Formats: sequence, structure tokens, C-alpha cells
Amino acid sequence: MDMAFNTSDNAPASWSMTSELQEIADTDPGMIPELLILFLDDSATRLQTLTSACVREDFKIIRNQAHSLKGSALQMGASGMASLCAALEVSDRPGAEQREAMRRAIDDEFVLVRRAIEQYRATGVSPRKGQRAVVAG
Repeated sequence: MDMAFNTSDNAPASWSMTSELQEIADTDPGMIPELLILFLDDSATRLQTLTSACVREDFKIIRNQAHSLKGSALQMGASGMASLCAALEVSDRPGAEQREAMRRAIDDEFVLVRRAIEQYRATGVSPRKGQRAVVAG
């Protein structure tokens, strides 16, 4: 398995409030829950599409979904997920085993991101930075 997909106990938090998201929270706190829900829903849909593309060996869709997931993950503070997606995006037609390992790593990271975001929504505390923001809805 590629070392880029190895997780460890001392890895950074799967999700944290970015400075851009904090600015939005400061000006329009009700927007953050909406953005986070949109991110989670869109990512779940894209991951399903990515899984199907991996099974079909449709490398164009694999690259496109990995690219889209990478961009939204970066914007929403999921840098670990973004790194995994970036590695898949630039991989040159990985074999079935490697492709599956990469896809599974992205799925696993998304589970951690979702959990961290749900915790944030419940408490208003960003896991990494300890920032507190008003959480509406």
C-alpha cells in the first residue's frame, strides 16, 4: 500500500474550521451549517460516482471526481481528504488493487470528516483549532 494512504494516530484532525469559514461564521453564522451540509451531501454523491467509476475503470471520471472532491475538501477544511483525492487525481491509471486502496482511503477519511463536522455542529468547537463559532440550526 502506498505510504500516502497510511493513517496514524498522530495525524492532524480530519476537519478544522478554515480562516475563510471563520470569517463567514463571524458575519453570517447561519451560513456555516448550510455550507457544511452541502459539502457533506455533495461529497457523498461524488464518492458514489467515484466508486462506480473505479469499478468500471473509467479513468476520466475518476480524475474528474477526485479533482472536484479535492477542491471542495480544501475549501471546507478537510485537508487530509484533499491530499488523498489529489494523489488519486494525479495517479496514472492505477491498477485495481491500488485504485481500490486509494478509494477506500478517501471513503475512510470522509467518514472521519463527517464525524468531525457533526461534532462541530453539535458543539460549535472546531476539532483542531479549538475555535468556537455560533452554530445555528
